[in-house]
Amino acid sequence: MVARGTGRYRNGRFQLSARLDSPLRLLQDGRAYRVEAIAQAGATRARVHGRLPVPIDPARFELQAEFSGQDLADLYPLLGLAVPESPPYVLRGSLSRDGRIVRYRGFEGTIGDSDLRGDLRLEIGGPRIHAHAEFVSNHLDLDDLAVLVGAPPATGAGETANAIQKVEARRLAMESRMLPDQPYDLEKLRLLDADVQFRASRVESTRFPVDSLHAHVALKSGVLRVRPIEIGLAGGQVSGDFTLDARRDVIDAAADLRASGVELTRLFPRIKSTSVGLIGGTATLEGSGNSVAEMLATADGEVAGVMGAGQFSNLLLELAGLDIAESLRFLIGRDRSVRLRCAYADFGVDEGVARTRSLAFDTTDTVILGKGSVSLRDEQLDLVLRPDQRT
Repeated sequence: MVARGTGRYRNGRFQLSARLDSPLRLLQDGRAYRVEAIAQAGATRARVHGRLPVPIDPARFELQAEFSGQDLADLYPLLGLAVPESPPYVLRGSLSRDGRIVRYRGFEGTIGDSDLRGDLRLEIGGPRIHAHAEFVSNHLDLDDLAVLVGAPPATGAGETANAIQKVEARRLAMESRMLPDQPYDLEKLRLLDADVQFRASRVESTRFPVDSLHAHVALKSGVLRVRPIEIGLAGGQVSGDFTLDARRDVIDAAADLRASGVELTRLFPRIKSTSVGLIGGTATLEGSGNSVAEMLATADGEVAGVMGAGQFSNLLLELAGLDIAESLRFLIGRDRSVRLRCAYADFGVDEGVARTRSLAFDTTDTVILGKGSVSLRDEQLDLVLRPDQRT
């Protein structure tokens, strides 16, 4: 038996086609009921297929299910499931229901240019949906996560993004500001409770030397906590936690991060070095706003970092004012290197402006002292470096 239909579902155009066993034949021999159905709403497409036991119980079943679309967020108006935005996706797995428990088990597929597999369990039927999930990526393209902070994924050659994200990327490219200003959806943050584990064993990024990523995300009653977040960065580790409290109309945000063992030459590949010291640091910030840009523009707290001894190009020292003529000569291939004893920086952050409390580079023949500010509010840098020649 073949069934087809069109109509509207939750104010959107909806299409359905299905191939089913004849109900009359089932009554005659009692075999499992074969079903294959394809539903499409806008750019979102779902295909389910398999066998249902007789008698059919819509509250208890297990079928194979494939979902694809341009943005996971499109599932929100269709299913009432508050999921974040995403690049185009294709997922395949086993969909089952047992009373109030809905599972999507052993699914695998792609989101943007990243692979993804895992298990998802939903508890439905109550005032709030409860989601429990474990996601794993063996190859994560880092820009696919940009949508989580309100920025579009990369849209260049070979990158996967939907039409809306490409328009947003062009808009941002025409602006001088870099921090994402797309506001979070407060209704989504308040609608769903979730407990999610995510691991990426291999990360690809053209902008940041990220090696791995692990995050535990808990969302309950409008408060989202990521604790811990662990990032393998440039041979070192960045760890900590952050919180978004969306119980009021303006989100309160807090972050506490620590870094250790980060290699400067992997952060800045243009720096020539034979033995650059490792970087460590801390950042503790609190702010409020409904976008990343607003949160950082109102941030209070402190940021500090230190780098150990190493050997590196002294071009930075020359450009700081020791000898501009010499630096021009170094630029065309006659550079030399100096040994860095240590470097440290300490900033106090008030209303989105980080001001130096101390900033210094100590080398065998020069100490460079710094003073000034970095404005997260205006996205401007105002630092003065003053060399202090050793005698």
